Amino acid sequence: MLDQVTKKLSDAYLREHSLDLGFSFRLRRVVHRRAAYKKRRYVVMMGLSWLAAVFAVMTLHYVGGWFSEASSQVGVGIAVGGAAANLLDLSRSGQVVDFIEIRELTVFNLADTAILIGLCLAFVRLGG
Repeated sequence: MLDQVTKKLSDAYLREHSLDLGFSFRLRRVVHRRAAYKKRRYVVMMGLSWLAAVFAVMTLHYVGGWFSEASSQVGVGIAVGGAAANLLDLSRSGQVVDFIEIRELTVFNLADTAILIGLCLAFVRLGG
């Protein structure tokens, strides 16, 4: 939900301007549109891929004991939530909005950050 709110804010305030934050960070709205994003078949395949990933995580947990720690489970939840937010954008509008820029490297959004942080939490054992 926070991802959706920040994308709406970037649409309202960063459509024609960017905001320098220092240390090579800038807020700049970038819209990723592809013709494939608007095709129903693409959205269905993305949704099925997302469901397959969730099923794989659940299978690893129940069969092999993966993700048994609370931090791992929280991480998986955060990563799946981030992926779901981007999938929601694709299914609604056929585009993904990114707005956090690290100059000369990449532009991303909060959903992308959630995916990365969630996967790190899921696979890194804390305190052990």
